[in-house]
Amino acid sequence: MSIISVLTWIEIKAYLRNWGAIFWTFVYPVALLILLSLVFGGSNAYTARIEIASAQPNPIVDEYIEALHDRVAMLPGLDIQAIWLENPNTKQTAPIRLSFPAEFGRANTASSVRVAVTGEVDANVGGMLSLLGELTETFNRIKTGARQQFAMDYVYADSNANNSSNYNAFLVSGLTALTVVSTAMFGFTTVLVEMRQNGALKMFQIFPMQKRHFIASFVLSRTLVLALFCIAFFYLANAALQTGISITGQSVFGFALLLVLGTIAFLSVGLLLVSLIKKGSTAVAIINIVNLPIIFLSDLFIPVAAMPAFIRNIAELSPVYLFVNAMRSVTQPEFVISAIGPTVATLIGISLVSLMISSKSFQWRTV
Repeated sequence: MSIISVLTWIEIKAYLRNWGAIFWTFVYPVALLILLSLVFGGSNAYTARIEIASAQPNPIVDEYIEALHDRVAMLPGLDIQAIWLENPNTKQTAPIRLSFPAEFGRANTASSVRVAVTGEVDANVGGMLSLLGELTETFNRIKTGARQQFAMDYVYADSNANNSSNYNAFLVSGLTALTVVSTAMFGFTTVLVEMRQNGALKMFQIFPMQKRHFIASFVLSRTLVLALFCIAFFYLANAALQTGISITGQSVFGFALLLVLGTIAFLSVGLLLVSLIKKGSTAVAIINIVNLPIIFLSDLFIPVAAMPAFIRNIAELSPVYLFVNAMRSVTQPEFVISAIGPTVATLIGISLVSLMISSKSFQWRTV
């Protein structure tokens, strides 16, 4: 048996004996899922996600959306999240999309608000469509005095069981990604910092092995534990919440591949931080400082599409953002394995660079 496999087995047993690690890795995600699902998943409150596609900048469209916000504000328990699309030809992901032609609002010119509905038309979506019809007729009279100058044009965009985009499915995928990123990049590496501060790593200096052997076993042991748990958590949670996600051979393989590579990549980044920052207290502080903005800008819970443009441009450059969106894409019916190619290449590149630098700069002792 090789030294890496022996060290990996030792690290797994040591990790599973740590009650704090067991709680934050296994218990916390499940408890958070139950809490958020109870609070938001079955709530009477409804937030309608509506995509806005306009052929060109049009102040009348802005007034229409502002009127929609004002109308919704009068109704308790109802809110809307307007997502402005830079490219009207992008694939629809929200339940409702409003498309406005270039002539919308032009005097004495008939035009239509094109309403595309994707997925199951439940009571919430049906109510929103009724509200849009009422608003359009009222908006016509106020703006032009013409009762039917604007018409509603409904289109049903078949999404093949697009109910996987409901809140619970969005929540499960977000929590799975959060578990991988937070535990791999911050949870595991914090333990390593504490071990180095306490002098627990000094004994490895007398063993007949190199630093790369220890790093490899540390990464491998944590990857096995975290990947197996997240696979079980993801599919069992989706089954329990009846999210209706698409499960195929390609999607399961793609999800497992992303999970393993994501764990290795983010764990490698955490090791890189620990290796480059010699002082233990500084390493812990930086890890905690980096944690919050990465989670906030990664599309885990707050959609990046709803953020201001300059923040969205920054967030979309994050490897965490690529990882989260790739994990969500594997549950879609049209998923093909080649779709996650760029994300896979990015995660592999991050892992190789981080591990190479860590193996050279990692120290057994704190400064």
